[in-house]
Amino acid sequence: MVLPMMAYAQTQKEIDELKAQIQKFEECFRKLSMPEPHSSSVTLSSGKTVNFAAQSDFERKAFVDVDQLINDVRQWKESPYLWQLNHMKKSKAITDTKDLSKWEVERFDEIAQDYFEGNEFAFHIAAHGLVNASGNASNKILIGGQALNAKETAELILKSMNDTYHHVLNASKQEFVVVVHSCHSADGEDNFASQLSKELSKSMLNVSVVGAPQTVYCTIQDGKYTEYISSEQELKKDNPVNYKWKVYKNGQNTGQGTYDYKSTIKNIQK
Repeated sequence: MVLPMMAYAQTQKEIDELKAQIQKFEECFRKLSMPEPHSSSVTLSSGKTVNFAAQSDFERKAFVDVDQLINDVRQWKESPYLWQLNHMKKSKAITDTKDLSKWEVERFDEIAQDYFEGNEFAFHIAAHGLVNASGNASNKILIGGQALNAKETAELILKSMNDTYHHVLNASKQEFVVVVHSCHSADGEDNFASQLSKELSKSMLNVSVVGAPQTVYCTIQDGKYTEYISSEQELKKDNPVNYKWKVYKNGQNTGQGTYDYKSTIKNIQK
């Protein structure tokens, strides 16, 4: 199912015809929307099956995929040693380092809802950031108990959009943003966010990927949920430095990142 003419609309008549086709396609997808959190499962071409919580609104072009292994996170908080033993059996060189607080665990659904309601034309992934045995970013994320590289994550995103909806985005030339809410997802030069932007650019025309160069922390101020990027070293200082989110398009840092992921999305889409 591919929209015809999407790269060839030149005259006003062709543009009007393309707009009509896009609207017809979008109407077909609206019935697939599931705005309430629900369990979802995707089997990738690599053979990995990924289980996660998802929300989708094809009309608003808003999507969220969230790692829902809350019990696993609780076990990690209570016994990091046993948690690491269990996971090292699955992936010897990878260790999860995202330190979820008790508050984050208890309000996980609320956080996901904030992602979902915060921005249109965006896809949010809430997953654990991973580092390798030497403590460096591994260019993988952990979601549903599976360590995914950029290629696998790109496939997960496309399948979450019914493996077809990106054609609608391409035909409408819509600027689309993927936010990876994972620690160290934009750490280093050839990082996960950069690689993911390259992979997605193979299928999507105007896609940007937002990632974090350090640890992602969460807080509520005046009833408003926010995320900021810092490091353990910085937080020990009297005046800790926060880091900007990084934005990548086809592997290149665009410099559009701000200190807040929501304003970063607006900065990209303005």
